[in-house]
Amino acid sequence: MINLFTGDNEYKQVIRYGKLVESYYVTKCGTVYSTRSNRILKQSKGGNSSNYDNSYWIVGINGVTTHVHRIVMETWKPIDKNPPEQLKDEWDAAPESFKQWVRETAWVDHINGNKDDNHVDRMRWVTPRQNNHHFKKSNSQ
Repeated sequence: MINLFTGDNEYKQVIRYGKLVESYYVTKCGTVYSTRSNRILKQSKGGNSSNYDNSYWIVGINGVTTHVHRIVMETWKPIDKNPPEQLKDEWDAAPESFKQWVRETAWVDHINGNKDDNHVDRMRWVTPRQNNHHFKKSNSQ
């Protein structure tokens, strides 16, 4: 893994779908840098704000709109080393086909409920059910 900077502003090369993305780097807080354009990329809000305020920070990487929280998690806290809590004990023994299904269906949960906070330490991998608005609401009461 290539580190562009160190310390509080450490950047790692972006990983998306388990592959390194050439020319793009991300910090633990979600700042995305392009060596192609030699600049920090501008982020904007994307999604559906009328659906439980379902809007997240997005950025364009190689012409593809990408959720910042997803690339932060895939880069800094890969699911193979940090599976959803209820799968953690069985992850290493699980068949590869199961692991691939989880990789493709897992969601990123903002633990503190703040979708603007994309710091890796305040997010976790969860199942779709765990990320469901009604599930969260009923389990927090």
